[in-house]
Amino acid sequence: MAIFFVNQKNTYEEERAGSYLWSPKLNKNGTNNSSYKLMKEVKKGDFIIHNAGGKITAISRVEEDCKSENKPNSLNDEENRWENDGWKVNTEYYDLSSPLSISDLKDWTKSILERAALLPQRKESH
Repeated sequence: MAIFFVNQKNTYEEERAGSYLWSPKLNKNGTNNSSYKLMKEVKKGDFIIHNAGGKITAISRVEEDCKSENKPNSLNDEENRWENDGWKVNTEYYDLSSPLSISDLKDWTKSILERAALLPQRKESH
């Protein structure tokens, strides 16, 4: 199981309504994008943290491994930003009752890591 953090600026509403994430395989100019390539690593059972407009709005669980699929018709792309060839992940979204700001998430993560550092270290047996 892995956890992925996804930025969904203009596509959150459409992707949320359709219970999926989609990205093109390449940038419009035909070059690779590391975020797009990472989609191939998303597997069934993974979790996704959704950032929309600077707020964590939902967490989703991946329903099946990422697959190659054309851009969904439901995805608003009036500006024709992406090629049709892409990656799609079907998910089940769980909305947060109160969206969490990115700065709050960073503070929370920092406090968890600081507390984890205080825990006794597990000794490895030889």
